[in-house]
Amino acid sequence: MELSEWMAHRWNLALSPGDIAVQLDLVSKVHGLEQAENNKSLDRAESIMQKTREFGVVRKSLSSNVMLNLYSKMAKQENFDALIQEMEEKGISCYQSTLYNRLNAYATVPDINGMEKLLSLMEANRLFTIDWHAYIIAANGYMKAGVTEKSLTMLKKSEQHIKGWRGFAYEILLTLFASLENILVEWESVNTSFDLDIPNLLINAYSRKGPLEKAEACISRDVERGQRPTAGTWDRIATGYYKDNQMAEAVETMKKAIAYHG
Repeated sequence: MELSEWMAHRWNLALSPGDIAVQLDLVSKVHGLEQAENNKSLDRAESIMQKTREFGVVRKSLSSNVMLNLYSKMAKQENFDALIQEMEEKGISCYQSTLYNRLNAYATVPDINGMEKLLSLMEANRLFTIDWHAYIIAANGYMKAGVTEKSLTMLKKSEQHIKGWRGFAYEILLTLFASLENILVEWESVNTSFDLDIPNLLINAYSRKGPLEKAEACISRDVERGQRPTAGTWDRIATGYYKDNQMAEAVETMKKAIAYHG
């Protein structure tokens, strides 16, 4: 007799889709995904969830999200996508961790098509608030695939979603930039229409987390390329000087930021 049958028999309970889903999640953790896939609990969970659809019973967020997590672990992408769409239609919110785990799975492979599809869904989902971490994951996926420009674009989006001073977030940004730095320099040398928002992002990260010498080096490299640092560039490094208690340098760079508009 299976665990679910024994539980139902022992306590005379009708197991909910969430009960079955949680049971399978535990099986997968204890015995591994292979046994979880072979276990009939997945079929049972899906069967019960189908009955709730037929009877018009509104499913709870827990059971839906556990099922999403299981579909993700078992790489059942069609099931995952279908359930995501159904949840959105019924106003059932997705757990952030569930979607981020799946996004990370795509980035690790990397499966760029799957990653982009899920990221677009997360951005469009009115019940979900995307944050900086999603774009960090995407940047990492693009970097693994060698798509440098899109990786940098994701890093820009990530920084735009960092609210206030988030040291951990900037530390991750710098880690990715450390992997991209040689590529960035090479790309700058051949890209005459280089977007200054990219080096400004790097300057901002170094200004906040250090070392400031690297922020200064980025500015020097831009000047050598004939690029004029923006007011935002000077403002970013001025913040870094201020945090590092280099008041004279902070004042001078703030003067440059003000003069830019003069």
